[in-house]
Order: sequence, then structure tokens, then C-alpha cells
Amino acid sequence: MGFLGQPIRGSNGAEAVPETGGDVTGVTITNAGTGGVDGPYNNTPAIGGSGTGLTIDVTILGNVISVAAINAAGTDYITGDVVTVDVGGITAEVLTLAVSPIIPAVASSPTTGSYLLPRSIVNPYYG
Repeated sequence: MGFLGQPIRGSNGAEAVPETGGDVTGVTITNAGTGGVDGPYNNTPAIGGSGTGLTIDVTILGNVISVAAINAAGTDYITGDVVTVDVGGITAEVLTLAVSPIIPAVASSPTTGSYLLPRSIVNPYYG
């Protein structure tokens, strides 16, 4: 929504497409779990969040997850998503710290030649 709750529209009258999430570029452990079996666990699927396809390499040391690193970034995640990893006898939580934005394709009107810009370009300070 734009000013006073009105949709943002291009000069062709079409409503701007809301931006979506993106690929995860940073994670941190928010709940390291307890009682796990020490060792490395690669390509662990992330459960939950707004996107799909995120996998995380984790290391369990001292029966807790001590390291979490991105294996596959997934798509459509939003910064602040909390995902769960279930590995080595532990269920732990990982927070997405950063997501690379995906800017939707810019559409043009064949009749007017005007362009419809995505929300993130029209107003980068909005949501």
C-alpha cells in the first residue's frame, strides 16, 4: 500500500506487485538444543519459515549445535524467519539474518510504454 493505504500504481494503472522474499545469505543459532550426538551434519533441511529449499550444515559439539552454515540458500525466505533443524538427536532453531532481495521483473505497457516498478524500487522504505 502507498500513501494513506492506497495501492501503488504505475502510470498504466496496474497495481505494483508486492516484493517477495529471497535467498538466505546469513543465519545464526537461536536455540542450540541439547543432548545431540557430536559430529558434522551436512545438507540438513530447514523446517518452517516462509520459503523453501534452505539446507544448513551444522556441527554438534558438546551435545549442542555449535555451528550453523548455509548449504543451499533456498528461495522466498524473509529476514527474521525462524527455521528448525532436526539432526543428531537435537531439534534446534536457526534465525535467518539476511536475505538477498528478489526484485520482480519490470513490466511495461505496450500501449503507453510506461513501466510498472516493483514496490521495492518505487518506495525502498516501505515494508
